[in-house]
Amino acid sequence: NVGGRYRRSSLLQSSAANSTDDGSSVLRGALAAVAAGAPEEALSLIQVWLKGQGPCSWNAAEDGGTTKAQRKASHNTHVATLLAAKLCCNQLDRPELGLEYARRAMEDRASARAHHSVAVGLLQCALVGCDVRERKEMYSEALNNLETTILMEPADHLARLHLSLVLALSGMLHAARQVLDADALSDDPLPLSLGLSAILCAALGDEEEALGRADVMRDRFPNDIWSMRLHAALQLEYGNPHLALETYFEIVADASTKTAFLSPTLELGPWPRCLLERPKLNLDCSWDKGASIRGDGQLAVFEAWIDIVRAYRKGGMYQHASTAVAMARQVVAVHADVEYENGKISEACGHLEDAASSFTTALAIDPHHTASLIALASLRVSTEPDTAVQLVRRALRRDCTNADTWRLLCRSHHACGEEEQAREALLLSMELDSMTMPVPLSFVPVFLQ
Repeated sequence: NVGGRYRRSSLLQSSAANSTDDGSSVLRGALAAVAAGAPEEALSLIQVWLKGQGPCSWNAAEDGGTTKAQRKASHNTHVATLLAAKLCCNQLDRPELGLEYARRAMEDRASARAHHSVAVGLLQCALVGCDVRERKEMYSEALNNLETTILMEPADHLARLHLSLVLALSGMLHAARQVLDADALSDDPLPLSLGLSAILCAALGDEEEALGRADVMRDRFPNDIWSMRLHAALQLEYGNPHLALETYFEIVADASTKTAFLSPTLELGPWPRCLLERPKLNLDCSWDKGASIRGDGQLAVFEAWIDIVRAYRKGGMYQHASTAVAMARQVVAVHADVEYENGKISEACGHLEDAASSFTTALAIDPHHTASLIALASLRVSTEPDTAVQLVRRALRRDCTNADTWRLLCRSHHACGEEEQAREALLLSMELDSMTMPVPLSFVPVFLQ
C-alpha cells in the first residue's frame, strides 16, 4: 500500500530537519514519496535534511577519522544528494538545479554515480535555453564524465548508452555505434540500447541492420509500446507504410495489454525523417494544457492515432488521415498535436488559411508547440515576415539545433530586408549542417529517464 507507506507525518518532517539523524529515515521517506507519485515532496524532505548537515567529509570517513554514525551520515548525504539530482533532472523538469546537486555530490565524492549524474544533468540542461556553442561545451563535459564513469564501472551499460547518445548528438555516428554494438548484440541487451543502435544504423545508411535490430527489439519486448513504435517508424521510413499501420492499429486495438518501460510519449523529432513534424507530447510536462489523459493505455491509443494520421498523410491519403484525426479527438478532444496534424492535412490539400487557423489553435493550447511555430512561420514568411521572425525565434528557444529552422529564420529576415541577421542565421545553419547531428534535443529525454 504505497499510500499507507507514504504519510506526511510530523515525525518524518522532524526527522528530516534533525541534523543528528543519519539520513536513513529521510531516504526511506523520500523513496516512499517517489513511489506515491510525489517527487516534489521527496525533494523537499531531502532539502530540509541536507540544510541541517555540515560540509560532507567523505575522505575523513573513508580514512576512519570519524565515528560509525558519522560515516553512515556521510554516505547517506552523498546518496541523498544524488537522488535530489535525479529527481530534478528526470521528474521535476528542473535540470539546472539537478546539475547543481550532481556537482555538489561530485565535490563530496568523485564516485562513478556522481560522474554519471553530472553527465545526465549536463545533457538535460542542453535541452533548454543555451546556444549551439554552449551546447557543444556541455556535450564535451558530459562526454568526459561518462568516459570516467565507464573507466570506474566498465559494466555500467546505462553509462555506455548515454555515452553513445552524447557521441551521436555530437555527430560522431560511427563511434556512437561502436560503443553500443557489444551491448546491443549481447544475450541480454538493454531495450534502449537496441533501439538507439537501430537508429544509428539507419543514420549511417545501413537499412538491413537497422531493421534487423528493430526486429530483435520487437521480438524481445513484444508488449512494449516504445519498441512497437520504433519498429513501425523505421518501417514507415523505409517505404513499408502497411507494416507500420498494422503495428499502430495493433496498439489501438490492444493497448491495455501493452507496457511502457519508459514512456509511450516517444519523440524522435526530425530524425528519422518519417517523424519530421512530430512534436513531443510531454516535453514540457504540459498535459494539463487542454488535455487530461488517464492511464498508459489511453495515452498509447492517442499516440497511435497520431502516428496513423501521419502515416496516412505522408502517403497522400488525406481522407483517411482526416478520419484518423477524428478518432484521435475521441480520445483527447483538445490537444495541440491534433490541431497540428489537422493543419498539415489542410496545408497538403492547399487550404492554407485553414492550416494557419489550426496551427494557431495548437499554439493557443500549447504556446511552446515547436512544430506548430515552425509550420505557421513557414506560411507567414512571404506575407507577414515580421510575424514569421517572431515565431521562428520562439521555436529556436525550444530547440536551436535544427539547421532547417535557422534557414527559415534566414528567409524570414531576408523577407524583412534584414540582410545582416539573415546572414548570421545562414552561417549558423551551415555550422549545424557541418556537425551532422542526427538526433534532436527532444530525443534525449527518452534515454535519460
